[in-house]
Amino acid sequence: MESLLFQVDWKPSVSGIARLYYDTGSGFSRPRSVIAKVQANTRQHSRFMLRPGRMQAFRLELPDGKGQAEIFGARITNLTEDDLVRLDPNEFWQDHDTDGVEFKDDSVVITNGGSFTPDAPLDLFSTSGVDGQGAAFCFVCSFLLCAILVWKLDHSGGGLKARVLAFASRSIAGARTRPMLALVGASAAAVLVSCHPVIFFGKSFVSPNNRAICLYDDFPTVPGSPAGPIEDPKGSDIGAMLWSHLPYSIMEHEAIFQNGELPLWDRWNSGGVSLLGQGQTMIGDPLHWIPIMANGASWAWDCKFILARFVFSFGIGLLVLAAVERLGLAALLAVSSAFLGFFSYRFNHAACFSMGYAPWILFAWLKIARAADWRMAGRWALLLAAANWVELNSGTAKEASMLILGLNFAGVLVVILAREAVVARLRKLAAAGAGLAIFLLLSAPCWLVFLDTLHTAFSSYDLPQVYQIQPSLFLGLFDDMFYRETTRAELHTNPAANFLVLFGVLWAAASIRRLSSDRMFLALALSLIFPLTMAFGLIPPGFIARLPLIGNILHIDNTFSCVLIVLFFPVAAFGLRACRDRMQSPEWRGDCVAALLICGALALAYFGYTQAETRSPQAFMHDQNPMPKSAFFVGYVTALFLAIGLLPLAARQLFLGRSEKLASVLVVGLALFAMHFRLGMYLETKFDPYVMNPQVRVDLQARSPAVEYVKSHMTQPGRVTGFEEAVTPGFTAVLGLESPCGTDPFLNRYHRELMQAMGLKMLWDWRLMVEKDSAALLRPFYDFLGIRYYLGDPGNPADQIRGLRLVGSRDFDVYESPTVWPRAFFTDALGQYRAVTDLPKMIWEGDKRPFAAVQTDEKGIPTLPVDMAARRVLPGADYKVTSNTISFSIDAPAPGVAVVGEGFEEGNFRATVNGKPVNYFRVDHAFKGVFLPQAGHYLVRFSYWPRTLNPALCLSAVGAALLICALFLLFPRGKFRKTETSVA
Repeated sequence: MESLLFQVDWKPSVSGIARLYYDTGSGFSRPRSVIAKVQANTRQHSRFMLRPGRMQAFRLELPDGKGQAEIFGARITNLTEDDLVRLDPNEFWQDHDTDGVEFKDDSVVITNGGSFTPDAPLDLFSTSGVDGQGAAFCFVCSFLLCAILVWKLDHSGGGLKARVLAFASRSIAGARTRPMLALVGASAAAVLVSCHPVIFFGKSFVSPNNRAICLYDDFPTVPGSPAGPIEDPKGSDIGAMLWSHLPYSIMEHEAIFQNGELPLWDRWNSGGVSLLGQGQTMIGDPLHWIPIMANGASWAWDCKFILARFVFSFGIGLLVLAAVERLGLAALLAVSSAFLGFFSYRFNHAACFSMGYAPWILFAWLKIARAADWRMAGRWALLLAAANWVELNSGTAKEASMLILGLNFAGVLVVILAREAVVARLRKLAAAGAGLAIFLLLSAPCWLVFLDTLHTAFSSYDLPQVYQIQPSLFLGLFDDMFYRETTRAELHTNPAANFLVLFGVLWAAASIRRLSSDRMFLALALSLIFPLTMAFGLIPPGFIARLPLIGNILHIDNTFSCVLIVLFFPVAAFGLRACRDRMQSPEWRGDCVAALLICGALALAYFGYTQAETRSPQAFMHDQNPMPKSAFFVGYVTALFLAIGLLPLAARQLFLGRSEKLASVLVVGLALFAMHFRLGMYLETKFDPYVMNPQVRVDLQARSPAVEYVKSHMTQPGRVTGFEEAVTPGFTAVLGLESPCGTDPFLNRYHRELMQAMGLKMLWDWRLMVEKDSAALLRPFYDFLGIRYYLGDPGNPADQIRGLRLVGSRDFDVYESPTVWPRAFFTDALGQYRAVTDLPKMIWEGDKRPFAAVQTDEKGIPTLPVDMAARRVLPGADYKVTSNTISFSIDAPAPGVAVVGEGFEEGNFRATVNGKPVNYFRVDHAFKGVFLPQAGHYLVRFSYWPRTLNPALCLSAVGAALLICALFLLFPRGKFRKTETSVA
C-alpha cells in the first residue's frame, strides 16, 4: 500500500492535535503535514499517516505549538508495522519554532516541538520492499524476457499458433459485420480492465481514503470508514468532488424529490449562493440522474464515473471510425482511450465527464461532413446539438466551454475544407448551425444564469492570470511522467494522453506531405494550432490575460490540453493508417526513421531542458538545476521508448504475414502493454506512487453522534463550523449542516467583502479557519455570521472556551454560542455605515445584539431611527425552509425592518409580506431585509428565482419548438430510417 506510518513513542504534556511536518525538498509547509490526536501526561504510541516519497527532514509540533513532550523512540513503518526506518530520539533538535531540547539517557524532551534531519534523504517510495528502481528494472527485464519466450514459442510447434490465428480471424470477421457492437464490446472491455478495482473489488472514486478530509480532521475521516490505507493522489484534485460536486447532487435530490422545486439555490454554503449559476450542477446530464436519484450515494457516483469512461471510449471509437473508416484502428484507439494520463490527473474530478462527452461533438461534425444530403446532415446536426448540451452540463466551466469552442471550431474547418461543391458545404454548415442554434436556445437557462452570476459574484478567477507549459515538455502531453518528473515530489501537474497516441501522431508527422492531401486530416491538423500555442506558451500570457473570459481561466495549460487530447486521437488514427497502408512499400522504412527521429528530437528537447546545468542558476530561475530523475522514471521511460521503437517493426512483421507471426503478435502486445499499464487503476502494485489506486467505498452519510445531536437541537436555521481542520466546508451539506463558507467557485461578493473586512483567517482563499485560541476573541463576528455550533476534537478534559457553552462530548466536543444572531429578526432602528470596513467596527464595539445597518449609498431605504442604542430586537419564529425559499413570522411592535441572515442578490429574490410582493434591500452589507410599515403580525417569505431565468426559459421554449419542427422535417415518417454502415 502507499501509506506509511510515522510512529512516535512519547509522553506529551498537553492534549489535542499534534502535527508532523515532512520536508520533501522545499521546506516545511502546512500542506505537507499530517496530524494525530494525543492525550496529556500519558505515554502513548501516536501514528501519523505519511505519504511516500523522498524525505529530507521531519518536524514534530505539539498541540497549538505549546507544551513539552518526552520522546522515547520513533520509527517509520508500513501499515503492517514492519520497520522501514528507526529514528534515534537523541537526533531531535530545536529549530526556530521551538524553545529547546533536553537530552536524557534514553529519551529526549522537546518544548513546543522539534525537528529531525537524517544524515541522508530517506527514500520511502514503497512499503512493500521494492523501490522504484527495482520495479522499473523488473519491468524492462520482463519485457525483454517475454519477447524471447514468445519467439521460442513460435518455433516450438504450429498447433497453438494455428488455433490462436483461427480465433483471431473469426473475431475480425464477426466485428466487420457488426461494427457498432464491436466498438461497444471493445470499449466495455477496456473500461472493465481500467476500472476493475471499482467494478469488482468495492473500491470507489469518491472514497475519502483517496485522501480527502471530510468530517474528522484525521483518518478515518467519516464514521465507519477504515483508518487506512490512504491513497496518495500526488497532487490530483481529490477534494473538489467530495466538497462540491457530490454535495450538489444531494442538494438537487432534496430540491426535486423532497421539496418539489428546481435546484436553483445553495443555502448550505457561505450564507447562500446561486446553485444553478455555478455552472456545475450537471442537472442536464442524463448520467447525473443516477447520483441525484440515489441522493449522492458513493455507488451511484462510481456508476457515473464508469459509464462516463465508457461513453468516452466508445465516442473515441466512433470518432476514429468516422475519420479513417478503419474498424481495427477504431477499436484499438477505443481501448487505448480508457488508459490515459488524464484519468490520473483528474481522477475523480467532474472534468472526467467533460472529457467523456467531448469526442461526440467532433464525431457529429465528421458525420455531417460525410453526409450524402442535407437531410442526413440535419439528422447528424441533432446529435451535434445533443453532444454540446451534455458537454455544457458536464459539471465544469473551464474545460467544458473550451472543449465546446475548440471541437466545434475543428468541425467547422472539416466542413469548410471538404472536397465538394461550395453549395453543398454551405448547406451542411447551415444544418450544423441550426443544430447549434437549437442547442444555445435550449441551454439558455444554464449559460444565461451562469453569465449573470459570473458578472456579479466573487471568484478567485477574477484577477487574470495565465499558467502555461514550457514547450520542451511537449512529451508530457503523451505521458504525464514527463511532467511529474519536473516536480520535487513527482506530483501531477497536467493531463496527458498515452504513448500509443504519440506513436500515431509521430507517424502522421512523418507522413504529413501525403496526409495533407486528405482535407479532413488537414482540417484536424490546423485545428491543433490554437490550443497548442495556448497550452505551450507560444501565445504570450499578457495577450491571453486580456481576452474576455479566456483570460480568467488561469489554468490555460490543463484546459487546452483537454482539447488537444481529443483532437490528437483522430490525428493519430490517420498516422496509424498511413503506417499500415505503406508497410509493403520500400518507403515505409524512411517513414519509420522519420517518426523515430521526431520522437528523438522531442526526447532531446525534454532531457536537454531538464538536465542542463546552466551557468547562472539564479538567472535561470529554476529551483533545481539540473532536475533529478527517479530510478522508476529512468526504467519506465526506457521501456516506453523501447516500445515505440519495437511496435512498428513487430506490427510490420505481423501484417505482412511473414514468419514468426505469433511472436510478432505478442511483441506488439507487450509494446502496447508498456504504453498503457501505468495508466490503469490497481489494488496494489510495486510502484504505487506512480499509479492511482482507489480506496474502499464507504457510506459518506454515516451518522455522527455529534452531528445528530446538533441537528436534533437546531430549533431554527443555524450554521456549524469545526475548529481547525475539522468539518470541511462543502462536505457539511452531505451531513445536512450549513457552513459559513464553502468551495463554490462563485461566492456572494458582499459576503466575501465582509469576511475580508473582518480580517478572518482564510485557508485556500475559501475556507474559514476557526481556532480555539481565537474563538472567544472573534466570537462577535462568528455570531454575526450565524455560527451556532462549533465542533472540536474531544479533549480529556474538554477545553473551556470563553463565551461558548460546552453542551456535550461525543465523537466531537460540541459547543454552542448563546449569543448567536438569529437567522431572522426584527428591529425598529436602521443604522448606517460608509464603507464595508466600518461594519466590523460596529459589530465589535456594539452591545453584541443583532442590528440592521445599510450602506449610505444604498437606494430605496425606508426612513427609520438611526440611533440603535434604544433599538428593540425580536427573533423570527415559525421557520419554513425549502431548497429555494425561507419564510418566518414576526410580531412587530412598531414599524421596522425584518432581516434574514442569508445572501443578498439584487433582483434574484421574490419577497412577500403576508402574501403580497414587496421590495427588499441589502442589510448588514451581505444580507437582505424588508420594511414592515407598522406594528402587527407578519409572515415574511423570500424565494430565489434568478432574474435571468424567465427570459432564459422563454429562449429554451423557442429552442424546444424548433427542435420539434426539426424532428418532423428530418424524420417525416416519425421514425429513424436504418442506414447501412460500410467499413473498409
